[in-house]
Amino acid sequence: MPTSRRTQTLAIALVLAACQHTPVVRAPAEDPTPSGSAALRAYKESHYREIGSSVAAELDWERLLATIASQRVVFLGDHHRDRRLHAVHRELLRRLLERGARLALGVECVGSQDQPALDAWLDGRIDDATLRRAIAMRWPDSWLDSRDVDSAHYRELLQLARVQRVPIRALEPAPRLPLEQRDAVLADAVRRLLDAEPYSTVVVIVGHAHLLGNGDLVGRIGVPAAVLVARPSNSLAAWLASHPPTQPFVQTERGVLLPTFVAGEPRAPSRPTD
Repeated sequence: MPTSRRTQTLAIALVLAACQHTPVVRAPAEDPTPSGSAALRAYKESHYREIGSSVAAELDWERLLATIASQRVVFLGDHHRDRRLHAVHRELLRRLLERGARLALGVECVGSQDQPALDAWLDGRIDDATLRRAIAMRWPDSWLDSRDVDSAHYRELLQLARVQRVPIRALEPAPRLPLEQRDAVLADAVRRLLDAEPYSTVVVIVGHAHLLGNGDLVGRIGVPAAVLVARPSNSLAAWLASHPPTQPFVQTERGVLLPTFVAGEPRAPSRPTD
């Protein structure tokens, strides 16, 4: 074999050998509480990777409300057992209403099959007990009564909307569809709510992992929106630990909003929320 060909063959062999021994570098995980099936873990991980890893701005309540006021949609990422987060959500809704905002709510705490009963309750044609009983008869794990979630919050959320005459739309069926089908259904329901309420700020309250990443509910809607997530990614939590915030909210370099208590001690709201 000619020398040049032997040299070329040896070079190729060395490259192949090097490739076989090159370690695969994986990005650190961003989901602080991975759980569930492999598909669910990947879904949640993709959400956390879109949140951001550093803080671009800290916001007090006034700056937060000003930021939200210019948006057509406000996405409130939910963590269904988190009472501190829920207190922030209710306080945010109260403050928006006090400023004269016209709101419409899209929720997953009531199944879309129960929209007629919810409408009857909002109109005062049935009472609380009748609504809860009607939903529980069809959906035994109703979030208005389940011990697996902060059911008191969901009841209070509905009461707040009823007193303030805020329209509410259930966004998806309950029990839930398979994960791979849910985001398209949620997006379609939000778009219909936007069409029905052209002069309102639509507030969408769903599990926060639906908002970014593979679920990408925010991107599917495609209108100006504020996004308040429920938990920081691991890298953002590390950044916050080394740069303790002094305001109740932060905004990441990707424009995502976050209550500061999720990265440390909870900040007391300025007024009672329960």
